[in-house]
Amino acid sequence: MIVIKLQGGLGNQMFQYAAGLSAAHNLKTNLKIDLSWFNNLNEVDTPRFYELDNFNLNQDFIISNQYYFINDPLKKRLLSFGKVGLDSYKEPHFEYDKNFMKIKNNTYIEGYFQTEKYFKNIRTEILKSFSIKNEPSVKSKEIINLAHKNESVSLHVRRGDYVTNKNASKFHGLMGEEYYKKAISIINKKIKNPKYFIFSDEINWVKKNFDLPKSSLFVTHNKSGIEDMRIMIECKHNIIANSSFSWWGAWLGRNQDKKVLAPKVWFLDDKTDTSDIIPRRWKKI
Repeated sequence: MIVIKLQGGLGNQMFQYAAGLSAAHNLKTNLKIDLSWFNNLNEVDTPRFYELDNFNLNQDFIISNQYYFINDPLKKRLLSFGKVGLDSYKEPHFEYDKNFMKIKNNTYIEGYFQTEKYFKNIRTEILKSFSIKNEPSVKSKEIINLAHKNESVSLHVRRGDYVTNKNASKFHGLMGEEYYKKAISIINKKIKNPKYFIFSDEINWVKKNFDLPKSSLFVTHNKSGIEDMRIMIECKHNIIANSSFSWWGAWLGRNQDKKVLAPKVWFLDDKTDTSDIIPRRWKKI
């Protein structure tokens, strides 16, 4: 058994589940999900909820008081009859950790795992797990058909808590208009007649402040992030923000010839090694 602790927003939860699934796959064992983080948010955290129930994946949850961690002396002393002991693995740094492949069965895993290196070996299984349960709305179907008929390019502008939450703003930073101008210029040179599909949690701000191609389609009808991600996945090419959300919108796309443009600077914190987060086949700008 592998237990994965989920935390953060949709994109982060997807990275964590994918890493946990990879570990379980390598060990030929089952994966369980720990949701306890969502019950212990503090005031400075952006409100988050479990969101993987939108996907066709196995949802096997643990009851936290059934387990203890064998490398935690306090919890060992609190051990009671019937509990199961688990080893513990905590991601030591942001870049890929080769020791992840040495994880043994019956391990509790905690971290962010923001690189495909943890799970690219099971891509087919990941694609199946992250297929969306519900059918798209009529409007979404129309936009997806349009994406299929054109050289569609999803363009994601992340604002939200990157603006409103001081801690998130200091850590992540925002991608400015210059980044998107450069990305669009590159796409225009590489792809004939691209059509841009614009996604943002502040779409009106984008309309007012960004000079985007006149033929751009602003995706505004969806009430949930999962529906935006569904359309991103169906676009043939992607311009992503420094966001795990649009990272997955690009990674799950099935176009073999897709162009993905991503920011060189993922975090403002230059002490964090983000060299592994962007796949080598994507272009950093």
